[in-house]
Amino acid sequence: MVYLRKTFDRVTSEIMEYLKKHGKMTVAEARDVTGTSRRFILPLLEELDRLRITRRDGDYRMLCE
Repeated sequence: MVYLRKTFDRVTSEIMEYLKKHGKMTVAEARDVTGTSRRFILPLLEELDRLRITRRDGDYRMLCE
């Protein structure tokens, strides 16, 4: 999946803000926070994991330390 850099940065920022406040996030919460669908948010979350911005632990994503 391809995202515009501006969109990727905006969504990443929204996810990071949520995680700083709440500590962890599900795919459904990421979908709701960013206002997108599961189809689009899941590949983005996987990319954030690959970039070590977030890490997956079961059903949750957390910021990497």
